[in-house]
Amino acid sequence: MEIVDCVTGLDVKTVVVASLAFLLAMVYLRRRKGNLPPGPMQVPFLGSIFALKKDVRLFKVCEELAKTYGEMTTVSLGLVLDKLVILNSADVVHEAFVEKKEIMAGRDTTIWSSDFFTEGFKDIAFGDFGPSWKLQRKLALKAIRTYAMGTKLEQLLKSSYSDVAALLEKEKEPFYFGEYIHLMLYNIICRMAFGKR
Repeated sequence: MEIVDCVTGLDVKTVVVASLAFLLAMVYLRRRKGNLPPGPMQVPFLGSIFALKKDVRLFKVCEELAKTYGEMTTVSLGLVLDKLVILNSADVVHEAFVEKKEIMAGRDTTIWSSDFFTEGFKDIAFGDFGPSWKLQRKLALKAIRTYAMGTKLEQLLKSSYSDVAALLEKEKEPFYFGEYIHLMLYNIICRMAFGKR
């Protein structure tokens, strides 16, 4: 009973001050992570969203950020993405992805849905660069070369084209062509993967 009296005895000001102190401590601790390049001011929970709203065209925003902060800029997208580093020149991109490819080959592990669908980031798309990833890539490329190149792929494409052409001849009124393209692609993928439509 004494604990309940102690908690209910707190006034609103104390709770507000404690909450603000907690939020400021969280912002301070998050801001000190890593050795990141400079970037626009970040607002808690919103990140650098106000700096990104200057123009609808993303490449223009990146150009402005490069003029202000240099060839490498750190941007925060608030709760969506913690930190995002933008590389604004071909030389920096070459250095990052060619000269230092082992360092930059890692994947973002903060996206919970990717973790769920990839069983702990163990697939080709989201897996970290390493021996396991290299083996998966080698096996996938071998399978693609075997089943998705050369005469087999050509035969699949020709038969799918003829199937779509037969369906298109039956259309009498205006229609959405994209639906047929999607069906053709699904048909090709199913034939490659399962051997049948």
